[in-house]
Amino acid sequence: MKKKGEDTEQMLDYLSAHGQLFKKGFDPLLVEEALEMHQCLEEKMKFLQLMSKFKEAGFELKDIKEVLLLHNNDQDNAFEDVMARAGAS
Repeated sequence: MKKKGEDTEQMLDYLSAHGQLFKKGFDPLLVEEALEMHQCLEEKMKFLQLMSKFKEAGFELKDIKEVLLLHNNDQDNAFEDVMARAGAS
């Protein structure tokens, strides 16, 4: 918990967001990634949805994370980029 912050309110926010996202059926590992990378719950949800979608399509988690960050969660641009990366390997 230390890496999530010393502040009690911060920890409670983290646990609350983690619980909400986990209840929605997201992969716990993806929830951890999203919580560490984004502050707003809406951004976390979008990031998780896109990560899950791209992961189901068979793309590498490392590549998915990179393209979503690079393209600020823009699905179309991130998809084009991850397709290009998959084609290059």
